[in-house]
Amino acid sequence: MNIKILFFGKIREQINIDHKIFYINNNITLDLSLNNLITIIHSEYPVLKDTKIMYSINNEYIYDKNVILNDDDVVGFIPPISGG
Repeated sequence: MNIKILFFGKIREQINIDHKIFYINNNITLDLSLNNLITIIHSEYPVLKDTKIMYSINNEYIYDKNVILNDDDVVGFIPPISGG
């Protein structure tokens, strides 16, 4: 299973990358939730633990972090958007 992770704005600047491919061997039967992926990314990039982040999967904002990811999903790590 491949998951593409896109990092936007301030998040991209904090970790100095714009995307990452997350790979899980197909021989492992594991349901990967968005929450699990967030935990993995936080362990790789601890600076993000204190950053307010919104999430998207396949260009749709996601508010339930327990959603199960599927092969070839694209997950966005997006800083909050404000305007006026």
